[in-house]
Amino acid sequence: MTRKTAPFRDEDLKFSLAELSDIRALHEFGCTIPELQVSTEGDFMSPDEVSQAIGNPDGIMYVAFIKHRIVGFCYANVADSDRTRDPKHACLVYLAVASELRGFGIAARLYDHVVDALREHGVERVHALAHPTSGIIEFLERRDFTKGHPLVWMDGEL
Repeated sequence: MTRKTAPFRDEDLKFSLAELSDIRALHEFGCTIPELQVSTEGDFMSPDEVSQAIGNPDGIMYVAFIKHRIVGFCYANVADSDRTRDPKHACLVYLAVASELRGFGIAARLYDHVVDALREHGVERVHALAHPTSGIIEFLERRDFTKGHPLVWMDGEL
């Protein structure tokens, strides 16, 4: 199998923890990722939610940049109250890479940065919700995740 050539130089690809100065660019980037648009109303996250995620002391968010342009991000939360309060468990909330840059190892490197940080926090187990057609299921299965039961996002006005 021939591996496709990356449309960027590896030395131009940088990874760092998200900073508050990244809020607007992260929000705009997230709005371009079709798989993140699970709600029938509104964006995947509001800019305030992005800010809260970056500032969350129980969260870890890494960002991938190519020449100062955001091309991906990964966010995990140790304090996922919807699932567990066990500090050894975390939720992989988002793993997103620009559609045109998938298949070049960016997601794997983002994931590895976040997993390393989670391990430093004593996390031993991670769970995630996965979009069924984005490729994330296969990505996680290659990392020894197993499928649970299918879910459907539901929302509505009150």
